[in-house]
Amino acid sequence: PPFKMQSEVAMPPEAPNDFAVALHLSEKHGVAFMVTKAGYLFVFDVATATMLVRTRVSQDTIFISTYSSLSGGCIFVNRKGAVLSAKVNEPTMVGYIMNSLVQLSNRQDVAFNLARRFGLPGADELFQRQFSHYFASGDYKNAALVAAQCKSGALRTPQTIQQFKSVQAPAGQSSPILHYFSTLLEYGRLNALESVELARPVVQQQRRELVEKWLKEDKLECTE
Repeated sequence: PPFKMQSEVAMPPEAPNDFAVALHLSEKHGVAFMVTKAGYLFVFDVATATMLVRTRVSQDTIFISTYSSLSGGCIFVNRKGAVLSAKVNEPTMVGYIMNSLVQLSNRQDVAFNLARRFGLPGADELFQRQFSHYFASGDYKNAALVAAQCKSGALRTPQTIQQFKSVQAPAGQSSPILHYFSTLLEYGRLNALESVELARPVVQQQRRELVEKWLKEDKLECTE
């Protein structure tokens, strides 16, 4: 659903009268790039309006800028005709937020949510912590969701499968392990171990048509 975030933009002390000339939203990374007339680049987390970057990228006035759908960043031209670009450095973004923006009290939430929604690497420890929190509190649906959204696959291990298998299904609800596998299927393809673990009970229940359906959709990894 649509939402609105507001935040005061603090211009640098050396350019207090500077102002924005362009704002570009990156659907690829969930951030907003703001370019100012004096050549400063601001980067904000769209979900919280938290400022992540403020740096000068040009000593000359910015003339024009545009969004780059290829990189998820922006391209701009200054008064001297120099063409410059800015984009998110995916491998280092999460680590930068966690380790360099120590003044932000919400930096862990910002880093985790960007990694979760946009598949940025470097947040495995945050995913593990969140997974453990949900699992310990009995929120197996969100635990499964966190495991599925961890793009590195760090949580998709035999240990995770055993954790879900060890939990008894609440009365009138599907078993946590089946919910775990169905969540993984929503987000992509199962690995070899997951495929075997899911197919075994389904075949025992004479539901082979489900296995055939998943194979046609390339949701299972075949093994001998």
